[in-house]
Amino acid sequence: MGVLSNLEPKEVFENFEALSMIPRRTFRDEKISDFCVEFAKKHGLEYVQDHVGNVIIYKPGTEGYENSEPVILQGHMDMVASKTPDSDHDFGKNIIPNMMKDHRKMVAYTYHGYWKDVGTVSSLHQANMDLLKNGANGLDIYSIFGPNKILSEDMHSTPQFIGPKAEVKDSLINQGAQIFGKVNHCVVSDDVVVEEGAVCINDVLMPGAVIRKGAKVENAIIGPNTLIEENAEVNLEHDDIELVVNRKAARL
Repeated sequence: MGVLSNLEPKEVFENFEALSMIPRRTFRDEKISDFCVEFAKKHGLEYVQDHVGNVIIYKPGTEGYENSEPVILQGHMDMVASKTPDSDHDFGKNIIPNMMKDHRKMVAYTYHGYWKDVGTVSSLHQANMDLLKNGANGLDIYSIFGPNKILSEDMHSTPQFIGPKAEVKDSLINQGAQIFGKVNHCVVSDDVVVEEGAVCINDVLMPGAVIRKGAKVENAIIGPNTLIEENAEVNLEHDDIELVVNRKAARL
């Protein structure tokens, strides 16, 4: 008896459990490809399997819908494998050596210009900070591309507003943002509100974030529609970057 045998619709979960028992990490999906072919054969369905393992299965329309427009359902057969405890998933220590061991094809590129791997919270924060000309690394990405321009999405928001008591220094303020407090070395996205008395230092404030009065936020990424409550303190005097996401501001 399968783990999912008591769930309905029974036939759907039986097929799902059978499929889930097949290891199918990326680039090692031969077994799941063959499973799909055997499924088609078992049910008398027309199929095509190409040389890399892609499978197309054709099923005629049910009675009364034979001449209807076709419906295409598409999905990945592979799954992202979870790492083993002894692997750091580091390109230099694990990934590239294992690819070489498996005699897998690898291609190297020499890239000229700006590139940033944003796989961690701190690297995402740094990528945003690179938009500021006075970044810690002294980088000016606005000069890297020569005559080319850096373009951003037009959100059709209202203009930004800087209040009469606001203090803004070395920051990028997007349209729709309303700044009434202090903002220093920050990237402020569209429709962000920083209330009077709030202090933001070295932060990335994502769209719709609200920083209430008296709050202090340092070295942080504040997620979309996230609310920082009145007089709250976020990551003060810490070097590591903190990510805060609660989406409470979406209900304001």
